[in-house]
Amino acid sequence: MSAFPSSAEPTKGYASHEEACPVVQIKTIGTEQRNPNTLEIDRADTAEILRLMNEEDKKVAPAVEQVLPQVEKAVDVIYAHMRCGGRLIYCGCGTSGRLGGLDASECPPTFGVEPGLVRGVIAGGPDALTNAAEGAEDHFEDGAKDLQALDFRAQDVLVGIAASGRTPYVLGAMDYARALGAPVIGLTCCPGSAIDAAADIGIAPQPGPEVVTGSTRLKSGTAQKMVLNMLILNLPSEKIGAEMYELLTMANQTTEDVFSLLDNLLKWTKSQIGKLNVVYQDVDLVEVTDGVIEIFSMVASLKKIRIHEMKPEKMMVNADIDMLKTVVRNLLSNAIKFSKENSEVLVKMEEVDGMAVVSVQDYGCGISEEGQKKLLHTDTHFSTFGTNNEEGSGLGLLLCKDFVVKNGGKLWFTSKEGEGSIFSFSIPVKK
Repeated sequence: MSAFPSSAEPTKGYASHEEACPVVQIKTIGTEQRNPNTLEIDRADTAEILRLMNEEDKKVAPAVEQVLPQVEKAVDVIYAHMRCGGRLIYCGCGTSGRLGGLDASECPPTFGVEPGLVRGVIAGGPDALTNAAEGAEDHFEDGAKDLQALDFRAQDVLVGIAASGRTPYVLGAMDYARALGAPVIGLTCCPGSAIDAAADIGIAPQPGPEVVTGSTRLKSGTAQKMVLNMLILNLPSEKIGAEMYELLTMANQTTEDVFSLLDNLLKWTKSQIGKLNVVYQDVDLVEVTDGVIEIFSMVASLKKIRIHEMKPEKMMVNADIDMLKTVVRNLLSNAIKFSKENSEVLVKMEEVDGMAVVSVQDYGCGISEEGQKKLLHTDTHFSTFGTNNEEGSGLGLLLCKDFVVKNGGKLWFTSKEGEGSIFSFSIPVKK
């Protein structure tokens, strides 16, 4: 991270206002186009209008999902700068500015952060939060002035928000922030727009044309709010109260548990009724396992559990990658669940007699002899509680066994009550 000056005069990165704010034809902007599904919405009755709106809203979450890699980068940057004393500043106009202001106002009561750590600026000033300030968005220089008034510095992070990606006020603020050396994030609904291009990290979900042409407070606004929700969910623990941090981590864990249960249930049901087919492809099992470990590192850290690996550089198999991920995820999740705090989990990958073998070992509570007899049998359903009273469904291991067998392998385990367990599976190495 660079040294942070306390203040600086803006030095425009653009040669002119016109360069920063090029003329864009409205018809070329995705958010402004006519929606073919709602061309006759004015003739529809109330029920049909609501149905159409609901159908269009369903497109927002998949659009946001497509930009999660960019959101992840933005979250990491925000986290790093906040840890060094920086603030998160939202900047926008109209609906976009109000969303930024709303998110900023929610942070103190929701996360317990000190007022001012997250701020929102809107074209036209605070009055524009409740009353439309027509024309305020057109003033390029006002964006810089409003950041100056906040004493915006290089350690701060600016998020410029504009559905169309072309708002002069936001571009002016972004230009000023970049001149100071501060990181700039652009949140639009138009990839390749002026704001998207001017940002260090551009986040541009594409929910498509609005139900009512040009009314970007609808799907575009929803997409922007969803992204903003994620940007502030990884606040540094030292910036929020201990109680709030604990609640957030518990919420994250609960979300993961619910997802795993539902995912396992769906896959198990499909498998049992013959609706889940094996899709064979060449897969690096080491790479698959590493990816799952990376995801679960956060979960493990909540219990201060270290995940260690013993692995070759590569181990190729011909198998169903989704099934492999499900197996590794369940075994690793169980190992963390049944491990004590401040312990470790060992993931070992090796080739044995033409088989790729993955073993997940914990040093936790182990399984009783009676429990071991019931564990992998559908007619003797068995589940138990983790070291922090995490409840298991007993379904995950049955699903793992089924998936491993479907890919030409086997699953087995050893366990000793009070000392821990080792769960292993094997599938043929690609010849």
